[in-house]
Amino acid sequence: MSKEIKRPKDIIDIHCHMFNLKYLPIAGILVRYSHGWIPNIIARAVEGFLQRNTGESFTPQEKSFVNIPKYTKDIYSKKLTEYLNKKKFVYEVREIFTFEAEESINAIENMVYVGDLMEGDLSKALVEFEKLDNPDNENKIFFEVFSEDEQIRYRASLLRRMLEKIIDVIEQGVNYIRWFIFMTNNEKDICDRITKKDENGASKYLHMMMDVDHFFNENTTNLKYISYFSFDKQVENMQQLNALNDNLIGFIAFNPAREGSLELVKKAIKEKGFKGVKFYPPMGYKAFGDLTYRNEIEELVKFCVDENVPLFTHCNNKGFEAWPGKKNPSGYNSNPIFWEQLLEKYNSLILCLGHAGGTEGWFSKNKPDDFTNPEEILASNIKDDEFEQKCNWNKSYASMVYKLCVKYNNVYCDASYLDDMVNSDGSFNPNARNNFKERLLKLFSSQSIFSKKIMYGSDWHMLFQEAKNAVYLNKYLEFFSDDEFDNYRDDFFYKNANLFLNAKSK
Repeated sequence: MSKEIKRPKDIIDIHCHMFNLKYLPIAGILVRYSHGWIPNIIARAVEGFLQRNTGESFTPQEKSFVNIPKYTKDIYSKKLTEYLNKKKFVYEVREIFTFEAEESINAIENMVYVGDLMEGDLSKALVEFEKLDNPDNENKIFFEVFSEDEQIRYRASLLRRMLEKIIDVIEQGVNYIRWFIFMTNNEKDICDRITKKDENGASKYLHMMMDVDHFFNENTTNLKYISYFSFDKQVENMQQLNALNDNLIGFIAFNPAREGSLELVKKAIKEKGFKGVKFYPPMGYKAFGDLTYRNEIEELVKFCVDENVPLFTHCNNKGFEAWPGKKNPSGYNSNPIFWEQLLEKYNSLILCLGHAGGTEGWFSKNKPDDFTNPEEILASNIKDDEFEQKCNWNKSYASMVYKLCVKYNNVYCDASYLDDMVNSDGSFNPNARNNFKERLLKLFSSQSIFSKKIMYGSDWHMLFQEAKNAVYLNKYLEFFSDDEFDNYRDDFFYKNANLFLNAKSK
């Protein structure tokens, strides 16, 4: 017998996104996440055909796709799959996250035209890849006398090998490729998927922009990798999306490396209907003591405090990092000890610590010596190390997030992408579930104010990579249906979000 779900009176998803690939510098991401294996010429080529196949909801013509390039031969305007007499690879959104490497390659291959192999950036990339793949070959195969059909078929095989190599070298491999495939949807379709299907039942969805230009370049003043859409166009698109959906709440992105970013933020808040600001430390900056952007960040915080504008920050030790890797990844800039330092100066800041510090602390085993008294939680104990956080609540980002929520009137956190207790098949991980439940109830009992500070969020885009996007909300509803949560259910699912969104600096 299935468990009775005790539904809250309302649901607000306080953490999601509605952008697609045209809002990101794809080539720079590929180069950085391959740790340099993917050279610029290959990254640019992949970016080109992904962008070409990425939908736009707000072009003047309302077209779903940009026009294909003009080729020198008519035959080049055929889809590659058609030329190879392959069955067209048809898939639906729900199938993408079950793809293995082969299906991911089939999906991408279906985006390519014959002409892409023979002319333009992808053709150049294939030549470069063959040099990398067969360094002793000196690329002779392309310069021998072959029929055009043999050339096309050979280059098609090169494309598959190149995609296999990309999947192999990018961190999390197939997951990223699946994500890229889904992110070719237009903004309206992504919004519909979140609001009308996976997160259906919520009355409001707070969606946040990302502005990551500059950070995938070695030199931020010499932009090599930028998004397809200018930031002004991104803001315009999201403003139009908000206008079409009265259940959306938009937060503008802050980018300290972008000249005039604060003015863009102010204009979006005062003139374009955006309600708050997204701050994203994994790009390579931190809330307090940043050596490069200290002044820009402090000016933003002053504005948010003076104007009662809520600030939403990423807060776990991973994330979408500009500098991924095992040694000093830029995700560590999200350590909440930096927010503790900033809040000592700006204690009335309205702040949400997204992901509540991350899964490590929240799903760790409960121990008798775990701190529940906020005064015992010290910055000197907090460790960036994932293993140490999993083993010891007192060393976790999560414990510091708890402290800040209890100590400061306007500080909140969300449970987005806290997914360790949720399996993609819609079941629970029982140990993780029990640990999380015991942790929450212990903290609510020790400091009742904390039950007024933690709130539901999904971070749907990240859940999609884990194939948990369709089950996450339902599992949280089931989790909070336990009798012990009767007094906290409405707070978690909507009341605390309303407190955050309507907080006033004091």
